[in-house]
Amino acid sequence: MHRLHNANGQSRLMPLSNLPSFMAEDTELICDHLKASYRPSVISFPDYRGPHFVHNQADFGPLTFHSIHYGSRALIKSPPTQDMYLLVMPLFGSGCFSQGNRSVVAKPGDIAVFNPSDSLEIELSKSFRQIAIQLPYQAICENIYEQLGYVLETPLLFTPLVNVRGKSTDSLTAIIKLMVDDLNTHQALCSNRYTAQHAVNMVISLLLNQFESNYKDHLSLEKQGCRPKYVRRAEDYIRENYDTPISLKQLADAVGITPRSLQLGFRKHLATTPSNYLKRLRLERARQMLTSPSLTPVNITQVALCCGFNHLSNFIKYYKEAFGETPSQTLTGRAS
Repeated sequence: MHRLHNANGQSRLMPLSNLPSFMAEDTELICDHLKASYRPSVISFPDYRGPHFVHNQADFGPLTFHSIHYGSRALIKSPPTQDMYLLVMPLFGSGCFSQGNRSVVAKPGDIAVFNPSDSLEIELSKSFRQIAIQLPYQAICENIYEQLGYVLETPLLFTPLVNVRGKSTDSLTAIIKLMVDDLNTHQALCSNRYTAQHAVNMVISLLLNQFESNYKDHLSLEKQGCRPKYVRRAEDYIRENYDTPISLKQLADAVGITPRSLQLGFRKHLATTPSNYLKRLRLERARQMLTSPSLTPVNITQVALCCGFNHLSNFIKYYKEAFGETPSQTLTGRAS
């Protein structure tokens, strides 16, 4: 186990300290390690004594937990990460995080969330220690779809540098700490895939509920529960027949309503159109196939056809617009 000391010299165990650790004092080794295991970063250490870096990590379902201590003041520049959100819980010290034209200082008791689409600049105090959680965009999409039947039309973006402290995050903080403790002691929560998935769903649900985003209003459980029956039936029809051609008139006839009324209903209650809902669902299904370890090798043309895309060029175009990479790049990333 690796111990740190607070300002009073009291010894504190690193979170996840029972798991394998990476320790280094060489800046180049630290950067190489983080690029491979966490996120690409350019790091400098202003203090003349340099870093005493310690990193522990563990997977909890689709989430990856990181316990990181740099052991020195650190200046970090990190590029966008494609489709990986980052939650940061400071445990000691403070960090100044800048993304876009906004900055926030995070301290113990805070939870900060960062979007994958923008670069991140960070300045950390010498005593800074954190739990950081990598959360794949795909996991959020699957959670929203499974619980609410809602398909995201455009990428989810949290309000830049959301930084929340206090009672509004008590539940989220508690479940994260429970998951960290469970990983550290190899208890049943993380080793059982059913209980692990429930825990992951709870983290995502609390995150969506407590943090501002461009979808918060539309993901409200109360609002989703008020969807008219014809909208819910149309959603069910699309999910059952997404791999076949579906026209607006065909969909409207299937649920017994006019095409115009169906359009208005989707816009009002789902903030999208039936055609965009269908396209997004098809893209999500394609991404599931392309990222599934059990489907190797994967033929991109077959994936497109299986998901209702008859034109490969359109499929590649829509896929890149939705996920920031081509289907081939997704396959390459899965294999690396």
